[in-house]
Amino acid sequence: YGTELLFAGTGNGVGDGDKRQDMFGKFNEANRTDEENDMLSFAQYILAWRKQTTAAHNGILTQFRPNKGVYIYVRESENDAFMVAVNLGKKRTDINLACYREILDKYKYVEPVICNGIVDFPNNIQIVRYGVILLNLKKS
Repeated sequence: YGTELLFAGTGNGVGDGDKRQDMFGKFNEANRTDEENDMLSFAQYILAWRKQTTAAHNGILTQFRPNKGVYIYVRESENDAFMVAVNLGKKRTDINLACYREILDKYKYVEPVICNGIVDFPNNIQIVRYGVILLNLKKS
């Protein structure tokens, strides 16, 4: 709870507020560790991507049944589209993209946004354990 943002509080006996105790003390760069700076850079990067990607907030969602512990969904708008694959498993997983053709056949190539694995579009993806792949889908 907050560990994805490197919050150090535990909440042990004092409630949720303690879990997020570092939230407002880390905005001064001099007070941040290298790891915290990396986390902040990543958060800024992904939030900027979301802001400029229409499909992220107005897109039509298509979800697929989990396959080998990997959950995949696609969001599409008139202007753009993206695919997210999340490996919830404890080992690297290879996914054949053939079963996602109903959506992916519209696209010619991908641009990786986050890639914790290997992408061989349109054939397959290989995703590390607990990894995420976020791809912009491109028609031309």
